[in-house]
Amino acid sequence: IQLYTEVIDNHSFFWSGLVSSSDEYLLFSFWSLIKSIKKMHSFFPGEVQVVLEESKNINNIVLHGHPEKSMLWAYGGHPSLPVSAELFHKQQEFLQLCSTVWPLKSESDEHGNDHLTKAIPFSGPELCLLALEGLCISSYIADEDDVDYVAAVQLDEIYQTFLERLKLEK
Repeated sequence: IQLYTEVIDNHSFFWSGLVSSSDEYLLFSFWSLIKSIKKMHSFFPGEVQVVLEESKNINNIVLHGHPEKSMLWAYGGHPSLPVSAELFHKQQEFLQLCSTVWPLKSESDEHGNDHLTKAIPFSGPELCLLALEGLCISSYIADEDDVDYVAAVQLDEIYQTFLERLKLEK
């Protein structure tokens, strides 16, 4: 059902892009639709193959033959991801550190809220402020390479400060 819902949603986005004549939106929504359709190949191989063949016609007519390519780093990045691999890795590193301090789930959830008692010592305002600052910078999507580099350096500095504070709190 989730795959079906994803295909319907992406089809709606594609249709909206087609009606609005927004080339960038149309291109992104088209390849998102194709990607979600490909996920259904194991369930409906014949139908998916027909859709993929017809998508070549749509690509040539509507999208003017733009080649299929990853939209992740094209046009400055994906809306929910950083524009560079370096910033992405820095962001993941920081998020992993935060999840060790404040886990979302724990095996002990079934037996009680043990993860809350582990997180209480790390609930000081300075530590929370550092984490919030790091999360804000990590979600910042830069448009230029120089700014991207600055954001990566700032995130690394916050990561190191956060790590030192965690060691002191323990």
